[in-house]
Amino acid sequence: MNGIRIFLIFVVFVFFSVVPVFSSTGGSAPKLEFTKWQAGQGQEYTVSNPPHTFITDTETTCEITATVAYTSNQPSSVYPLTGYTWQVTGSHGYTFTTQTEASGPVGQTGTTFKLTATGTGDKHNSSSGGHRPMRGRDEKPIKFTVKFIGEYGTDPNNQQEISIPVDFEQDKKDQIRQEYLDVRRLHEEHRSAKDNNTYGDLRVPSRGELGKSGQRFNDGHYSYLINKNLENKILHWWQACDKVAYEDLNNDDLKNDKGNKELRLTDGYRNPHHHVYHVYAGEPMSEIKYWSLHQFGLALDVGAMDMDGKNGITTAVDRYEMAEAAKDHAGANWTKHNYSDGHVHAQWGAVRNAPGGTSTSSQRSTQTSTTNTENPVTTPPETVLTTVTGACGVHTIASSESGDHVWGTAPCGDDTHVGYLCQIAASDHEWVYESCPSSHAHYECDGSDHSLQAICPSTDSNGNSCTVTSFYACAGHSHSYPPLLVECGHSSCSELVSSRTLHRATCGSGSHTYWPGCPNNPSGWDQDSAHALKTCGRSACRQTWRSCQSSRPMCLANSRKKCVAR
Repeated sequence: MNGIRIFLIFVVFVFFSVVPVFSSTGGSAPKLEFTKWQAGQGQEYTVSNPPHTFITDTETTCEITATVAYTSNQPSSVYPLTGYTWQVTGSHGYTFTTQTEASGPVGQTGTTFKLTATGTGDKHNSSSGGHRPMRGRDEKPIKFTVKFIGEYGTDPNNQQEISIPVDFEQDKKDQIRQEYLDVRRLHEEHRSAKDNNTYGDLRVPSRGELGKSGQRFNDGHYSYLINKNLENKILHWWQACDKVAYEDLNNDDLKNDKGNKELRLTDGYRNPHHHVYHVYAGEPMSEIKYWSLHQFGLALDVGAMDMDGKNGITTAVDRYEMAEAAKDHAGANWTKHNYSDGHVHAQWGAVRNAPGGTSTSSQRSTQTSTTNTENPVTTPPETVLTTVTGACGVHTIASSESGDHVWGTAPCGDDTHVGYLCQIAASDHEWVYESCPSSHAHYECDGSDHSLQAICPSTDSNGNSCTVTSFYACAGHSHSYPPLLVECGHSSCSELVSSRTLHRATCGSGSHTYWPGCPNNPSGWDQDSAHALKTCGRSACRQTWRSCQSSRPMCLANSRKKCVAR
């Protein structure tokens, strides 16, 4: 008997140990939260680390994982979940297929709900040419929304819902990184297999490589660039050029500049969309140098300067001396100086077998040269590169950049767009021309819509849609609606018309009206012939009258008789 009691106690203990804390008789909705979520190549985020930015897995595919769980602080009496669904939506044409799983019974407090969603979307915007601020992906970040929808309640026919969403949206850094991923496809589509094997994929930079910048070294579309060390590179380069010019080539003009004649920078960092579709606008895709180190902040183009003081900058000596100065004193491992070019190119790395490169790893496209080290010319006292904290209180900068970190107004001049200049993206405040008439040029930051609208969505009080089509949103228009239809005013006509008197005409005599236009007009009444103009047939009379007149006039040729129609 004691054994039976012990067994019953054990059974009862086990039963109560698995019963959820939820009430089955009523209460409030259960509390749920996302505990982990990740999209594409973004990091895995948690409740304590909640950013939501990412880049996709490939140009057109992206996998999303997410986990939802009951919170630990459930109310004392709640309904348990009885079922659940997931919804995943995305921009840029992305659609998703989903797989879900639960770690235990749906209504149990320790149960977690996991989603794996596989999405396919559009290729990136491959527009060529154009001007800033044109970027890839139609200048819009990729966005995804994941929603967990739970059902609860005791009545199976009247379930209530609780939903919790989490949003993924690319920040500016990941918009740039997405461009590196998107452009990879062009390697395969527009170059031979041999070239692809030689140059490899375009490496996607890490978020840590991207830093805020002024625009001097940034020839891209964003307020971020890679490798702020370009400032030191160009400093050492132009100091070397000055030294060669006024010491070795005896250029008196540069002597008078006391070593302070700075190189004219024409190109520095370029993000991939700017590099592919703007720098090479109009050229065959096969001619684009996808591997360019400009995309990693490891290349500079500078305008040619008069190194030897002879014949301006028309001689090959100028470009040659500038290129050698970059290699000897600024650590460049490869330079280019065509006579026809107006600039000299120098770079500080290698992309597989790019000119001057030695790397064999497609994942180390910014490899540092091992054969050249910087040997900067002694910096004159007046050009010492010192660092200070910008007025923004955030950035340590070269003293020469202090003007980029003061409190100021955005280029648009709008006093509502003020802040520290290092934090204002100039490209967001540019004066731009949209596809609408040039009279609607505007500052991009004004938020106005300059798209071409197919139809007007407005309706009148009668529910009629505006009939205006194909207009620019910024231009506006006067709404036009179909007329309100009413029945014809004649008792024998039931046609719907815009006016009750539409079928009515005025007799030529001006004395009365009649109904010649009604489609239901019975034969014999109010026809035009009944109101026709008649003329007396006697030549000496020729009076006129209407058929609808009650009597003919007396004839002028014979006053004792009435007129006779011709």
